[in-house]
Amino acid sequence: MPIVLENIYFSCESPHRKGELKNVSLTIEDGEFVGVLGGKSGGASALTAVIGRVYAPLYGNVKIINGDAVCVFSGSERFLSESTVEKQLLRRLSGKELGDNEKAERISASLEAVGLDFAEIKDVPPLSLPLGKMRLVSIAEALLTEAETILLDDPMENMSVQWSVRLMECLKKLNDVGKTVIIASDDAELLSGFVKRIIIMKDGEIVRNGSTKTVLTDYYDLLRLGIDIPQTVLCARALRENGIDMPDNVLTYQQLIDRLKIIMWRKAL
Repeated sequence: MPIVLENIYFSCESPHRKGELKNVSLTIEDGEFVGVLGGKSGGASALTAVIGRVYAPLYGNVKIINGDAVCVFSGSERFLSESTVEKQLLRRLSGKELGDNEKAERISASLEAVGLDFAEIKDVPPLSLPLGKMRLVSIAEALLTEAETILLDDPMENMSVQWSVRLMECLKKLNDVGKTVIIASDDAELLSGFVKRIIIMKDGEIVRNGSTKTVLTDYYDLLRLGIDIPQTVLCARALRENGIDMPDNVLTYQQLIDRLKIIMWRKAL
């Protein structure tokens, strides 16, 4: 069953989170992988916070019908306060009636799910890790809640391209095994290679909501909305303007390469 938002109004001006939502209605089905563009000013961050019940809306209803949702925010590494990764994750399991062996198994499984090795990392102070690994530990900690939906607000902030891609690959694997993943980010280029649906928010309202290919290949619409246009879309457009037979729905690098191979093969005949 889905996540349903009905006529949501919200406003927040806290030091760590700003944004608003204006009459937002939205349904997200189980197992979707959704990217939300628009940043804090547009309302993307506010949307993840309200769905995750970090904040209650001023008006409207939020229904998470299957399971629960857990949030991982940009800067979540500041909450990694324990002396080792294992102790950090054990804290999430405190209060649960689990034996030591079962706790160890759950922690190991959560780290494995994000591509980290329990034996290798368990005794390492979390704040000594590279930023990318700290963010993955935060996601592993969130997985221990067993929530069906994972919400992330700008998780790639201040990360290298390599770590950002690794994090997105991790989220794709979680989505492949059935998790609903909703990620707010300003990086349309990175989202375009992973998410299946894009929502664009502006001034607290949803202004676009559709398949990734449909939304992110509309050059003039993205330009008008102030969204950074993926390089592949810009490249395909430049090729068309120079007489190359390039479709206007090319989005990923692989699609671009495949089309260029076809063009080169035809010319070689």
